[in-house]
Amino acid sequence: VAYPIVLGGRIHGVAAFETPMQAPEPLVQALRWGAGVLEAWLVQHQETDSAQTVERLMVVINCVARSLKEGQFKDVALTLVTDLATRLECDRVSIGFRQDGRSKVYALSHSSRLVQNMNLVRSVAEAMDEAIDQNSTLCVPQDEGRTIQLRAHQKLAREFGNRNVLTVPFAPDGDARGALVFERPDDLPFDKASIELCQSVVLLAGRVLYQRLQQERPFWRKWRDAVLRESGRLLGPRYIGRKLA
Repeated sequence: VAYPIVLGGRIHGVAAFETPMQAPEPLVQALRWGAGVLEAWLVQHQETDSAQTVERLMVVINCVARSLKEGQFKDVALTLVTDLATRLECDRVSIGFRQDGRSKVYALSHSSRLVQNMNLVRSVAEAMDEAIDQNSTLCVPQDEGRTIQLRAHQKLAREFGNRNVLTVPFAPDGDARGALVFERPDDLPFDKASIELCQSVVLLAGRVLYQRLQQERPFWRKWRDAVLRESGRLLGPRYIGRKLA
C-alpha cells in the first residue's frame, strides 16, 4: 500500500508499506493521516536548506519505522529511545505514559531494567507529569525565563548530571497521554532546530506507541478503562442522548 506526499502540487515522495493481508480502508486512512503530518512538517521547514530538511525528515521516518517493528511494546519502546539517544546526541531518552493520573516510565535508553535507579525513574516521571499537566514542551535551561513550572525539570538536571533537559508531551486523541524526555550533556544545549526535530519525532512515534500500548493491555484493564470511559460520558459533559436514554 502506498500514498504520495504532495505539497503545492509537487510530489515530494511516497510512503509505502508491505503488510499482511487485511482490509485496505484502515491502512489508507492511517497513511492519509501520516501524509498530512509529513506535509505539515515540510511546510514548516520549506525555507530551510533542502539537504538539511531531507536529512531531518529521514531521522523522523527512521524513528517511526523503529516504533512500527514487530515485538512486545516494551522491547520496541527500548529500541526506539536507544536509537533516538544515538541519533540526537542525547545521554538519555525516556518514554512514559499516563496511568491512573500519573506518568509511568516504560523505557530508558541503553537500559533494559528500570529498577537499577528508582530515584532516576521517579524524577523522569515527575518531569513528564510537569510537561503533560501544562500541555507544553519544556526545556531547561532555555525556558527558565518563562512563567511556567519547571521545578521537576530543574531537579532532574541538578541531580542526574545533564543540565539540558527537553520534555515533549504527545496527545494522540486530543488529551496528553504521555511524553518523551531528552537529556543532553552541559556542552550540548537544545537549539531551535533540535527542539523542532524532537517534536516531529514525538508527534508521529508517540501516537504509534500509544496505540500499541492500548492493544497490549490485559483484558481486565481494557474492561476497567471501558467502564470508566462510559461512566465519564454518562456523568460528565455532553452526550445528551445517552443521558436521556
